[in-house]
Amino acid sequence: MRDGEAGRSNLNLSEVDDSLGKALGHSNELEKRAQHLQVHFQKAMKGIGDINRLCDEACARRMRILRARYTFLYATATVLVYVSEADASVARNQRKSQWFEKRVYFVRSSKWSDRRALLNRSAHRIHDLNERLQQLIKVSTDGRESVASAGSGVEVPQKRGAETRMKTSKSKPSAVIQQEQCRLGKANRCPVQGTGDYLETTTRPQAAARPSSNAHELSKAEPGMSSSQCEVPQLHLTNPGVLKSASELML
Repeated sequence: MRDGEAGRSNLNLSEVDDSLGKALGHSNELEKRAQHLQVHFQKAMKGIGDINRLCDEACARRMRILRARYTFLYATATVLVYVSEADASVARNQRKSQWFEKRVYFVRSSKWSDRRALLNRSAHRIHDLNERLQQLIKVSTDGRESVASAGSGVEVPQKRGAETRMKTSKSKPSAVIQQEQCRLGKANRCPVQGTGDYLETTTRPQAAARPSSNAHELSKAEPGMSSSQCEVPQLHLTNPGVLKSASELML
């Protein structure tokens, strides 16, 4: 009986030895695998370091390129600003009127055909205004000549100080002006004191013709004056020199 138990114990010990041997074999294999994995991990870390170095070099190269581009763009923008300011200064010096100053942006941004059309419209408008002004001057001259030849008693407006007064034989002047004119002997009719009637005068005062000191004022015509004494300024607005300079500015 004891022999049977000892045999079983020996059998158990042999099984334990086999198990230990297998466990040692597995541990050795695991150790080899761990060493292999450690080698791969070191290679991976080296590869990561290389990638980081390449990224740093690429970033530095990209930064140098971007810095060069930024410097070039900044220099170009600065030059363009100075050139545009100089061009604007020259254009301001060349513009001779407020009309061109208000429309310089439109003229510069338009095509050549639009510029030519704009210049032509401006020239036609100036020509039309000149014709209308000449017609008005002619009508004014004809009216003065007809008044001077007819002698109907209507006098041309006379400037005295800062006011212009129309004197007619039909209109009744104010009391103060009428008394002053009667005192000076320049009134056409004067009131009779106490009756309310008016006494017509037989003679009318003739104002002495004075030469006009301003070339842009119309000469004052009086009854009895000839048409040659009515000086009318002739204004010519369509100046070819102005239009030529304007066309050169458009170019």
